[in-house]
Amino acid sequence: MKDRKTFLIILLLLTIILAVTNPTKQDYIDWAKQTVVNNSNSNFEKAFVDLIGGSILNDVTTTKNFVIFSLFETNIDGTQKYITVGILKNFILLNNDLGLLIIILLINLIITIIFLMLFFKFIPNNANNNEK
Repeated sequence: MKDRKTFLIILLLLTIILAVTNPTKQDYIDWAKQTVVNNSNSNFEKAFVDLIGGSILNDVTTTKNFVIFSLFETNIDGTQKYITVGILKNFILLNNDLGLLIIILLINLIITIIFLMLFFKFIPNNANNNEK
């Protein structure tokens, strides 16, 4: 019984931490702007992104919030599409194999959490039977 409660408390705390640190759309826009500025060699491009990049990114980005993480999709002129996972106030660009691996791991984590919550909810408490 004690192990079960401890596990559920840890699971609940983990879920709360993930939910509280789930980045917002504004967090994503700030990160995307900074990423473009850091990877740019052009002072004009850096100034352009600093001045109006945020409003442009806001217009071309959609967000799907899954409570413990978010997906951000940025479509630029229908030719460039960027999908990014936001979790723990960090961002992972999914336009590569590592990003896809991480999203698969996140989905597996969610499925495991749901399974464990259901599993522990429906397991009969054998601790009381052993004490008698």
